[in-house]
Amino acid sequence: MNMSKFPSITHLLSRFSFIHKRETLFYFLGNVPAHMLHGLSIYRELGGECIVLTKEAQEFCKMKGLKFRMLDEYPEIMDEFDLSRLSKTIDYLNNQQGVIIFFHTFNIIYELKSLTKIMLFHGNGLKARLYLHDHPWRGPILKECDFVLACGPYRETLLMDLGIQPEKMIRTGLTRSDYLIKNSGKVINQDKIHQITGLKNNKIISYLPTWWGDILSVTDLGKEIIKNISDEYILVFRPHPNTPDELIEEYDKLIKKRDNIICLPENKFSDITLMDIILMSDMFILDWSSILTDAILTDKPIMFALSENMKNQLKEIYDPVKEIFEDSVKLTMDNVTRINELLVKSLNEKISPDAWSTVKRRICYGLEGNSTEQLVTFIEDLRIHK
Repeated sequence: MNMSKFPSITHLLSRFSFIHKRETLFYFLGNVPAHMLHGLSIYRELGGECIVLTKEAQEFCKMKGLKFRMLDEYPEIMDEFDLSRLSKTIDYLNNQQGVIIFFHTFNIIYELKSLTKIMLFHGNGLKARLYLHDHPWRGPILKECDFVLACGPYRETLLMDLGIQPEKMIRTGLTRSDYLIKNSGKVINQDKIHQITGLKNNKIISYLPTWWGDILSVTDLGKEIIKNISDEYILVFRPHPNTPDELIEEYDKLIKKRDNIICLPENKFSDITLMDIILMSDMFILDWSSILTDAILTDKPIMFALSENMKNQLKEIYDPVKEIFEDSVKLTMDNVTRINELLVKSLNEKISPDAWSTVKRRICYGLEGNSTEQLVTFIEDLRIHK
């Protein structure tokens, strides 16, 4: 492993107290348990304790077999907490020594003084520019972290623009990407979907929209996809965990009319994870999310679902993956009735391998599938060199 990508041990020794025991590694989930999908592979290697703020997060940890602790309850989903409601959590963490991993820029980071704080983020998506630059309050929170994951050259440039120093950056891909890279090009685990639908020999198309208000496809175009896709395909609809319940209910009503379409939200089936969905898919219908970059790592066809509200922002949104975006089929409200014809085109036409490789190198480090190994080694080095 090229350790030159990481800050030197001498630099670490001069700045931090390190950890000895596995139980002094913490993962702050707060009230968004799905973020732990980016930390599961680290937990499997190093153990630790998840800090949660909701009963839902507790149930998530129980289902995944994760050790957890809830000292304050804070069920509202928001970026900035009322920190007076987290006094027990803050006191507990400030009496610990070790490392705490974050997946989101929660303002509790300001209050933690004794732990080494690592920001891994919760996605490698194209929303990174909006997430980091259109919300300027995130920058100061990131600067409070001791280390920040730069999961690809594109993300590293954004972090440098915010003033994050190079010695604070950990240059690996996302841990969950390892599984995809090692199985790139493969279509596996389809029998799980065949058992649910009773259908076999049908191509599996996965529609995996993100949620960022009414700018995205799930509010309009997605419903037309459900109505128009042929029975010749199995369509897997996996909504973002933050998609409003009333919108999910609208989809459920449409899906109940179709035998070849299934809704697979997070945790509906314990043995079908997001990574399973990605690997069982023959192709994807995607808009603007970290799943787009996950899908690119599989080398499978992608159809871009463009809502009406996205049309004026296409260049800015898709510039990091422009080589793939330009050559891929775009699905809109104007052509969605032709979706089956467009699916055939997407499945049969191949994008230039050079274009695909260029995009992957831009958005992701760790293209050898060893990001977990690198991050585990990095955290273990914090322990060993106390």
